[in-house]
Amino acid sequence: MRQRNVKNKDEIIERCGRYIVSDPCELKGRWRQQYVRPGELFLEIGSGKGRFIVSMAQAFPDRNFIAVEGGLNVAVRILEKAEAAGVDNLLVAMQYVENVCDWFGDGEVDGIYLHFSDPWPKARHAKRRLTHRERLARYRRIASPAAKLYFKTDDAAFFDFSLEEFAAAGLTAQSGGDDPHGACTTEYEDRAVRAGLDIHRVQMELHPGR
Repeated sequence: MRQRNVKNKDEIIERCGRYIVSDPCELKGRWRQQYVRPGELFLEIGSGKGRFIVSMAQAFPDRNFIAVEGGLNVAVRILEKAEAAGVDNLLVAMQYVENVCDWFGDGEVDGIYLHFSDPWPKARHAKRRLTHRERLARYRRIASPAAKLYFKTDDAAFFDFSLEEFAAAGLTAQSGGDDPHGACTTEYEDRAVRAGLDIHRVQMELHPGR
């Protein structure tokens, strides 16, 4: 989907510079030192307009959050929401991440959110899917011993593919029960619910048995 151009995005970026991470690779192994308070570190890849991650930052001020969104015209909306909410426990990387191991040290991240990622429906693009087993191996490398992965999608085929990848990676996906994040939802999720679409949701320990 083509992104709508935000005409004043340069002004927003300048005004909200305190939230922006310009070179994530430089912070590898040092992310926790960038926040006002120490706390567990949670990563969302593909944050969209940022309502979920900003809501989480508000709801859990003792945790620290990283929003990753490569679509510039979308990412500036995260900055606006963060500024309006006055949160000080959120950083935003306004770029795509190909290999999370380039950005984070081993065991540095305490939780990963993959919410309504691009399903890349063509078979030849399977490795681009954020739940591909090669990417899962990288998530496990940067994950702390108790870290969990949280996954949501409204795409049934993508969900089935992801379950197969989780199993291949030795991960046990747990479904059912209440959403652990309650009222913290994405803009996309709300639209999907209003449209009557099923939301497929699982979570899993990235280091089961530890």
